[in-house]
Amino acid sequence: MQIVDITMNKESLIEVLGNVTSPLVVLSELIKNGVDANAKSVTIFIDTNKNSIKVVDNGDGFTEENINQLGIAASSNKKREDFLYNSSGRMLLGSKGLAFFSVFSLGNKIEVRTKNIDGKCYIIKWSKEDGKLIYDQVYNEDYSKGTEIMISGVESNDLVLLSSEKELNKLKHISLINFKKDVKLPKVAIFLDDVPFDISVEHIENFSGDFDAIVAFKYDESTNTLKYSYEVNDDRIISKEIEINLNDNIDAKNILRDVYKIIPVSITFDDFLTKGLIEKKEIPVPSFEGKWYMKRGRKNNKMQKFESGIRIYVNNFALYNYLNKNNDWLQLTNVSQVKKINNFRQNNVFGYVSFDHFNDLAEGMKISNERGGFIENINFNKFIDIIYTYVLYITVGIDVARKNNSFLGGSGIGQGPSSQGPSSQGPSSQGPSSQGPRSQGPSSQGPSGQGPSSQGPSGQGPSGQGPSGQGPSGQGPSGQGPSGQGPSGQGPSGQGPSGQGASGQGESGPTEGDQFDDGVLVKYGILKVEKIKVRSGEQVYLLDPTIIRSEFIDKLKIVPKNNALIRDNVFLLTNSYGEYIIDYFSEDKKDTLTIKVEKRKVTGLDQVEVDFFESSIHFLGDFDLSEISDLVRQLNGLDYNDRHLLYVISFRAILEDIVKKYISRRALILSGIFKENITLMISDIQDVLTISRNDPLKSEKIKIKQIFKGNDALNNYLVGVNIKFSNENYEKLLHSLTHNPAKIDKSLALEIANDIILPIYWLSKLLKDNGIG
Repeated sequence: MQIVDITMNKESLIEVLGNVTSPLVVLSELIKNGVDANAKSVTIFIDTNKNSIKVVDNGDGFTEENINQLGIAASSNKKREDFLYNSSGRMLLGSKGLAFFSVFSLGNKIEVRTKNIDGKCYIIKWSKEDGKLIYDQVYNEDYSKGTEIMISGVESNDLVLLSSEKELNKLKHISLINFKKDVKLPKVAIFLDDVPFDISVEHIENFSGDFDAIVAFKYDESTNTLKYSYEVNDDRIISKEIEINLNDNIDAKNILRDVYKIIPVSITFDDFLTKGLIEKKEIPVPSFEGKWYMKRGRKNNKMQKFESGIRIYVNNFALYNYLNKNNDWLQLTNVSQVKKINNFRQNNVFGYVSFDHFNDLAEGMKISNERGGFIENINFNKFIDIIYTYVLYITVGIDVARKNNSFLGGSGIGQGPSSQGPSSQGPSSQGPSSQGPRSQGPSSQGPSGQGPSSQGPSGQGPSGQGPSGQGPSGQGPSGQGPSGQGPSGQGPSGQGPSGQGASGQGESGPTEGDQFDDGVLVKYGILKVEKIKVRSGEQVYLLDPTIIRSEFIDKLKIVPKNNALIRDNVFLLTNSYGEYIIDYFSEDKKDTLTIKVEKRKVTGLDQVEVDFFESSIHFLGDFDLSEISDLVRQLNGLDYNDRHLLYVISFRAILEDIVKKYISRRALILSGIFKENITLMISDIQDVLTISRNDPLKSEKIKIKQIFKGNDALNNYLVGVNIKFSNENYEKLLHSLTHNPAKIDKSLALEIANDIILPIYWLSKLLKDNGIG
């Protein structure tokens, strides 16, 4: 038995562990260790029953020298000035010795079995309390080449988080392997309680043709140049790669004007920029590249599984903070909502920014200690300035120009997405393909040649000189018809108050959805309704035909205001009560929908404004708390941050009270094991809600199912709760919180209160009140 003393003192170890912001960071670092060891595969086993995690790779294994160096945290021999690459020539990912020491933020014991490339096998044991680790060389033919790391005594709270679908799905993009086919990295597999957890997605290049636009860029530090391309099926946009010399301090507006022949978009990123950094050569930014795939509207199944978002990679591996698909670090959605409406919003963009051959010992840009992201120093801010000033400005400018047809000279390089296609000559000429969108407005001489009758609805009246000589369509108040010489110059799209308007030379002419009634132009809005009211916990499909006119669907842009949560054109059920504004845009039209989410009425408890036991996404409408445990009344109005221990020790008792009352009322057999009682209750509820032929309680059962959003939604909820408790995660968590109370994240506490306890209580009460169970 060999002993290696740990030279790090307790305070330093605490500091290292304090830098670990998430359990997934530990797994990420262990995966990188496998990559550094030339592994072809890395497999993670999460066992919630044994409170353990095992990480297995088939890499080069540990030498005895490697083992002895484990005792010095933050000083591993990896990535020193003369040792930057592994034996395969790949830049080493590790640099701070974080992986092994950070394991103790998860568990209290590590056991390592390893077989190196020389065939030598070692077993290493290390406990959190000890100031040393022990190892032995072993002679065991069962050892496979590579390393197996077993972490024991993992906290239940960490297992709940790690075994969640949300967290594990982050690992699907842990490396660039799904974005670049020339990247050779190991396959990562996950087993959750011996069941494979699928994180595989199709390579994005295999369905790149399904996207509406692709932006690619590459910055070269040595020349301070940026290469950029915008790929789209539109002849008006050049698809060739352009090169921008940042030493020349070129205004990006000139690039839009001179290269893309686009009227520069009026947008500024001053509030995002530090300014004056790009031209400073003494502030280096390492070379980087990126590719963004954009899809507006509905996403296909491949895209939905892939998940949107722009992730940052260093030496082909993701920084943890950017694995969250909701991390809109470029504020793309904010840019689209506040600055200029465009399609490059967070939920529309799938992409990456990658720093290859990044040596964090030498670079001005620094990665934070916990490997979560970049430190926002002056070098990082210069990188951000380059992205906003050139990449994002040009991208938004092209997207807006395509939508508004704002090209110099009235057209682009071609004549539209497909030569004479829908955007080439437009409906605003002398017919659908006459003189182009900026000739004499959309209603110059009629929508088709000379109009259906003489000069058409916007010529000199719908019938020759108009129904009354020179009347409403002749030389009357509207000049020579609705778009003649009237009060808006030469018609609504002529040379009126808006000069060079969006469609022609005026403010707005006849567009899709408009109609003529007796020769008079009637403008129809996008929306059929302006205000709707929904119950708390209810979602709204924003393209529902009862809300919008069908002719606008294909060209519609939806922009939520005042923090309204929407995804895939759905106003989400997680929006709290209050009024929300949703703006609809279609070419030159804009309508606004107000959605009022009604506040739930809670009876049976003089409830103070708190987040707990106040609402739930699993059922609709008001509810009655008169029969819930007195513990809820005692918690009522208490601030979680101040009284979190009272909350966490009460959760299990409140839930047990609900379950025991139900089992007693139904004359079922109570078990001494909590999870068995939960399973029994759920199974019985599913049975009693089954509707039989000539069921006398059919209407009552249907009513309850409707409150819980339908039969399928209710069944899915019950199955989900059953799974949470049957694999012991929640039972262990609640037991741990009761007997060893500790503060848990408020989001998890709210999940227990509002998504587990409250729906089960309300469902049980409804069943009792309706004489069902």
